[in-house]
Amino acid sequence: KHVSLISQRNMGKAHALNNGMKQSTADLVMCLDADSYLNSHALARAVPYFENTKVMALASNVKVARRGGILNLTQVFEYTISYHM
Repeated sequence: KHVSLISQRNMGKAHALNNGMKQSTADLVMCLDADSYLNSHALARAVPYFENTKVMALASNVKVARRGGILNLTQVFEYTISYHM
């Protein structure tokens, strides 16, 4: 259970993710958006998949918390359309 903080100037999300991956020494790395959260059992259910050496990555089922407002409605629409393409 080790968390590291990596400071860098703003160069976009892709650069931040790539930089974090390069600097990591962990066996498993998880990337999560700042406005996202996990269910309490998510990691415990995800990690066992990696016992299979053919598994290289794992994706989750993202659900948008409905909080109301136009920005939230836009995000719900975006996720609904992109995951059903």
